[in-house]
Amino acid sequence: SSSSSSSWCVTMWYGATIFDPSLILAQMMCMQSVLYLAMGALVFTLRIFAWPYIIRVKHKHNDAGEHTGPPAACARALPMVLDPACTNATSAEGWLIIGAWVVTAVILAFALVPIIERAKKCLDFVATAYGIHFVVASIYAHKLPNTVAFYCTQIFCIVLSAVLGEWLCLSRELQEIPIAAPPSELLPLTSEPAGEAPAYGGRRSPFGGAAAKR
Repeated sequence: SSSSSSSWCVTMWYGATIFDPSLILAQMMCMQSVLYLAMGALVFTLRIFAWPYIIRVKHKHNDAGEHTGPPAACARALPMVLDPACTNATSAEGWLIIGAWVVTAVILAFALVPIIERAKKCLDFVATAYGIHFVVASIYAHKLPNTVAFYCTQIFCIVLSAVLGEWLCLSRELQEIPIAAPPSELLPLTSEPAGEAPAYGGRRSPFGGAAAKR
């Protein structure tokens, strides 16, 4: 049938769905690496190009008696990634870090295509990656995150990355796949006298021509 042919082709293209703990662990490690590598690269870029300007502006505000902004530790790269207090909406630095997380979510979505491949698995792996980050951030800060901006940013990034990743993976799954009949459905050709079509039980031959009657 056409449904069995389609399922056979999908299985041939993507592989049979089996529970492989080592593969799942490797995929989780790859996704976590992409998350931190992308965020680390963005933070490093921000510290080179944006931080000098922000520091000059902060000095002017401090001279005027305005003391706003994230903790001083957020000027270092590691706290910018792991410290939940650095993800805030009360300072320019905090908004830059929020923007870096959003860009990281987009990069993570594109990474889902070669690493995860299947659209139905995107949400699971994205939620796992950000869940692990939540645990790591809590351990780094020695307490649970207590800023609304951190939770809103992480939830938004999960939704963005999962939805975009599912769309990208689904687009790949729906690409044209060469259709080939399963081996079990290929009918053997029989030698028949010249001018006669091979018999297929009174049905029309799938290879063209009318089937011979019994």
